[in-house]
Amino acid sequence: MKLGFVGVGNMGALMLPHLLEAGHDLVVYDISPAALERARQMGATPAESPSAVAKASEMVLTSLPTPPVVESVYLGSGGLIEGAVQGELFVDLSSISPSLARRLASGLGEVGAHFLDAPVSGGTTGARAGTLAIMVGGDEWAMRRAEPVLRCIGKRIFHGGPAGAGSTLKLLNQILLGINNVAVLEMMSVALRSGLDLGLVREVITASTGFSRSFESRFQKIVEKEYSRGFAVDLMAKDLRLAREMARELGLDLPMAEMAQSIFERAGELGLGQEDVSAAIALYEAREG
Repeated sequence: MKLGFVGVGNMGALMLPHLLEAGHDLVVYDISPAALERARQMGATPAESPSAVAKASEMVLTSLPTPPVVESVYLGSGGLIEGAVQGELFVDLSSISPSLARRLASGLGEVGAHFLDAPVSGGTTGARAGTLAIMVGGDEWAMRRAEPVLRCIGKRIFHGGPAGAGSTLKLLNQILLGINNVAVLEMMSVALRSGLDLGLVREVITASTGFSRSFESRFQKIVEKEYSRGFAVDLMAKDLRLAREMARELGLDLPMAEMAQSIFERAGELGLGQEDVSAAIALYEAREG
């Protein structure tokens, strides 16, 4: 299939090899010339704009960092909607708000195209391995059409309902992820200060009810102070902000998510925004100092 892909940076670059290995022809765009060059070296064809990607493709995937970027790429000048053709399918793998997903579906529907919000979970590790979990919102027939492509990058695919449902499911996960990550940071700050053997701490937590995937992912990063790869502080803060906005639309307040969001926003203010969320332990280390 002739596939388009807009956003071939951190996550997108890890998905491309799986799509190419499956035999798809890739036309790609990214604002970064370096990212485009990497994609070209993998075997993809660079395009000059998102609209050019849409014109050259049967289906377009997007993987972008923030909702404003997603909106601009789809609806802005030179955006995907300008190149969309009747019946074309667009699949956004980014984390956005359910309301934006519905707006994109409506806008593309006006030109005869179709949209799925399909955010992913599993981070760079899952993208590299092709084992992402994918949460899909949109018409079921459109999801079935996209499924063979999504199977190239994801191990489990969930259809949540109409446009916006995929984004809702993703934000539910991010509420837990953000709060769990802060719990790990707080526990590790105590463990480091206590003088206990950290190998023993890991063994005990792994065997006990406090164990979580967040602990599994973050423990060694904190011990080794290796924060250069993983899920970025700024992205965690962004997802928690989106989750709280979604909750407010439903008449709910999320005090724990608000606290977690503030932790990651403050870590971003320390210059740690592009580091893995584990780096936010610096806030606790500062308090200790």
